Amino acid sequence: MKAKYEDGTNVLAGTKFQELSSITSEWYRPSESVAPTNWQRNWTSLRRRFEAVIDSCRPVECSFVQTRIPAYARDAVPSSQILQTNGFFQFGGGFWREPAQLIGLNFQPLFGAFPIKDAAGKPMSNNAGDPFAFRFGLFRQFSLYPGPNHTAESRLVPHPRISELAREGAGLLYQLPANIAVSVWKNWLKGFDRQRNSNEYFWLDVRLSAFNYHKVNWLEFSVIKELRSVSVSNSWRATFSNG
Repeated sequence: MKAKYEDGTNVLAGTKFQELSSITSEWYRPSESVAPTNWQRNWTSLRRRFEAVIDSCRPVECSFVQTRIPAYARDAVPSSQILQTNGFFQFGGGFWREPAQLIGLNFQPLFGAFPIKDAAGKPMSNNAGDPFAFRFGLFRQFSLYPGPNHTAESRLVPHPRISELAREGAGLLYQLPANIAVSVWKNWLKGFDRQRNSNEYFWLDVRLSAFNYHKVNWLEFSVIKELRSVSVSNSWRATFSNG
């Protein structure tokens, strides 16, 4: 039977652990998220403004590359070789999370089921060869491209408008009620640095998380088709597709 591991780690599923990572003054914990009284109205307004883009602008396609940290340099492929480098009108970094060594709940050393290699390809272990328990970090990069240029296409690419709306959406993501924030960030319940995750690409990034649309009917948009080589299946009908 194939072994199962805690997500993003080298420890077996069910292992209890805590992370040795730095908590910044801008640390965001989904379970502690606080929403203003008009939070639903703000989201409804943003949705309406995105939908206004459908008829006036060309559709936009999105590709992303996720890089784990650490990444063995010899096996690493530059994102420029994965993402298309011609034709994109916007490119930038999305969600970022630093790697962390793991320890037991009693602060005792914790070892993984297999060693993880550092950037130089050296297994991260102690002098006895025991592999350190470790959680990978990650960094995501996004590229936005104009959609198909059909015959007699006269609509403009929605730039910079799309960036302005996405930045506003990124801010609203930090103003959700705790129960919804926990649903959005179910894979990141321990939180992350808000200062490093607040640009427009953070808004695109939330499309990759496990959002429960059935419970949040005020954010129910149409699901778009898969885009380019990487599936960005999400609720961005207003942003990426004309239906």
